[in-house]
Amino acid sequence: MVSELERTMQAKRRRMIQTTNFLLFLTMCAFVVFRFIQLGLSHPPYPAIMCAILTLANSMYLYRNGSLKIACGLMAAALLFGLGASSMNNGAFAGPTVLLGTVFPILAVLLVSSLAGWIAMGLVMAILSLLFVLELNGQILPSPLDEQGLLIARFLAIVSTVSIGTWVAVIFAKYQQELIQIINNQANTDHLTGLANRRALAAALLQETGRARRNDTYL
Repeated sequence: MVSELERTMQAKRRRMIQTTNFLLFLTMCAFVVFRFIQLGLSHPPYPAIMCAILTLANSMYLYRNGSLKIACGLMAAALLFGLGASSMNNGAFAGPTVLLGTVFPILAVLLVSSLAGWIAMGLVMAILSLLFVLELNGQILPSPLDEQGLLIARFLAIVSTVSIGTWVAVIFAKYQQELIQIINNQANTDHLTGLANRRALAAALLQETGRARRNDTYL
């Protein structure tokens, strides 16, 4: 039987994953718009468009109370696809897309688990290593953006990575503090009556004893 605490934390985690997914969707849309502004309709950014579609579909799936495991898997697939495919067409390490790969393991740790973070790091490292080898052998297409456009794109990538990573870390820390507070309340109160239990009484006596000693008064 799922406890009230587990249901509450599950709902908070769902909202965090939903918001993160939506932020990724907005990031992809921003890159698509920027690409069209810079190069027109003759160079459509298919990887970014596909990632935007996947993240939008994932948001709708979560909105309909879809499985969190499946939603996290779809979000991971979209990020990995975008990292690999977009880097192939945008100059790899000379382009902006590889900068987004740094936030993927962090999101996996905070949104899923430590194991998911290690797996995400391994996948990102594999993709980056493949891109490195391909670029060394001259098999990576150069970025179609000019120097100024490339600078702007890299700026957008860094800002997006820092913003999403910071937001997820802050929300995760907030939820962790709330969880600690709930656990402390449950540990110090009687479940049936809601009154302070022996553990809370011992802590209160210790605090009041210290207060009496500092003020040189009777307890």
